[in-house]
Parts: sequence; C-alpha cells; structure tokens
Amino acid sequence: MQNDPEILAATLSPGLGLKATYRLKKKDGTPTNLDENCPAPIHNDLRKAFKRLNVHLAVISEIIPANEIKNIEKPKHDLLDSFACISFELLDKGTGVKLQADRKLSTGKHLGLKTPPTKWNDKKHKYTFISDLTDALEEIKAEIIQYLFHGKKQPDAQQVIPGMEVDQDGNFTQDFIDEIGEE
Repeated sequence: MQNDPEILAATLSPGLGLKATYRLKKKDGTPTNLDENCPAPIHNDLRKAFKRLNVHLAVISEIIPANEIKNIEKPKHDLLDSFACISFELLDKGTGVKLQADRKLSTGKHLGLKTPPTKWNDKKHKYTFISDLTDALEEIKAEIIQYLFHGKKQPDAQQVIPGMEVDQDGNFTQDFIDEIGEE
C-alpha cells in the first residue's frame, strides 16, 4: 500500500491501551505526523512483542552485561523479570531508538528507566544485539499497525462470558460456536 503508516513511537498506557505516533503521507506527498491515544486493550501479541525489548533495555542500560546473555532470542537472567519496557521512540530519520521501561525493585517500588539513544550504525559504541533489537522493533511496529488500522485488539472483558473460548487472535473458537448452536 502506497500510504502505509510509519510508526515513530509508542507507549503502553496504564489502562492496557496504547499511545502511538505515526507518519502518513498526504495525497500531495507531504508527510504528516499523527498522535493517537487508543484506550482499547492491546492484543497479547503486541504485549509479547514489547516484552521482547526488556532484555535490550537491560543490556543497553548496563544493568545486565551483554556477555551474561547467551541466547538473545530466549534470554535468561534473574533480573529480566524486573523489567517492563513500556515505550520506544525512533530517533530522527530512523537512525536508532530510545527505550523506556519500568523496573520493579526488590522493595516493591518502581524505577523509571530511559536508555540513551542506540544508533544502528554507531561504530564507536556498537550494540552487540542490534540485529535482534531491530527485528523486535519491526515486530512491534507491525503489531501496532494491526492494532490501529485492522482492529487487532484484546476482546472486551465485559463481553467475555465465563467458559467462552477465544483463540490467540481474540476470535471465538469453532468448539465454542458449535456449543452455542446446540443450545
């Protein structure tokens, strides 16, 4: 599609929704940036995609040394569960990214964290896992487009009936549909 939105930034909202900034081109070709605040709960796929940024935030912030992460695709570290990446912002002209997270401390208190800019082609301060970070961001951006423009959201909790079965995309399963039809 010629006028695909370009996702520039996104923040998970406390109400499980999303605030996103994206760029669209007008009919005359000039770009326009738009901010959208969506209260509808995000789909689990988008939540999982954001979770994939946790390890990157921890390593970029130097809280977890890169050499302690043996497998970036399935990272394991005692501290990882204390991070919750809630935001990303692409740098000007898409040259890199800044991440923001909430870190739960052992006291139960929360600490806000922001990474310094991580640039894709920084030869002086090259980030070890840059390829996985860019892949994770592409996954998030694709999920945000599904959320904003194609209705991929979590089912409304008020519409969910106990015992109702929903598949991973939030659609009723055929077993549930068949069961309803028998009544």
